[in-house]
Amino acid sequence: MPKWIYRLPALLFASSLAILTSAHAATTKQCADITNTDSPDLAVQLCEPLTKQGNAEAQFTLGLYYLYGPDSSRKQQEGARLIRLAAEQGYTKAQLLLGTMLSALVASGTEQDMNFNDAAKWITISAQDGFVVAQYALGIMHLKGKGVSQNPEEAIKWLKKAAKQNFSLAQGLLGSFYYQGKVTIQDYDEAAKWFKLAANQDDATAQMLLGNMHALGQGVEQNYVKAHMWLNIAASSGNERAIKVRDMVASNMTPNQINQAQKLAREWLQNHRKP
Repeated sequence: MPKWIYRLPALLFASSLAILTSAHAATTKQCADITNTDSPDLAVQLCEPLTKQGNAEAQFTLGLYYLYGPDSSRKQQEGARLIRLAAEQGYTKAQLLLGTMLSALVASGTEQDMNFNDAAKWITISAQDGFVVAQYALGIMHLKGKGVSQNPEEAIKWLKKAAKQNFSLAQGLLGSFYYQGKVTIQDYDEAAKWFKLAANQDDATAQMLLGNMHALGQGVEQNYVKAHMWLNIAASSGNERAIKVRDMVASNMTPNQINQAQKLAREWLQNHRKP
């Protein structure tokens, strides 16, 4: 599973805080700012009647608190329900957060039983607002035709938006598209560009493929030292194919070239992979 997935809770929380910052200029004094009050239980009691009256801001405020507040206060299903109610009333910040949450499910491959037609609406809103995981998710949905039209060009457009925000999974996927020439035209130069961006974010698959391209001279100069370096870096993450290809490349190198490649790999690891 890609490493970025483990950062999703932090990504979602950061996104939520950004939304929260401007959300709590409350339209009513009755629903206090739950995150800042010294009496959150009292604030919840004040918010609940407003949510039942259909107050979208109260629904969003309380929903966010149930989702991301102190552990003792968390009610995930109720929080998601309140966020959806606010979103369906056109409350923009709730729409963005709902899109964000659904995007995380699509991006991590855990979207079983999802209503894609419904999800596409909220994910699109979030993607258009610039949230990177939503952009990636929308690209995947266009690629597979889930909830939206199956459209490779539209898929690549959204994946590039995510890739340009340094989302390594999108960068690696684009590299694969251009390398294989199935979703779009085959273009080794373009493939190498996206693989290198993902490789520098410690994507082991991209590192392995970039090393292979250096070994074959596809889209980049044929350079066994660089090939061995990238393959060695990928191998350090346990990529078994990288280990095999690296050893094949090494059979065509001098001991001095191997030493140089190993030195470059160690330097890269020291700069990019912190203990």
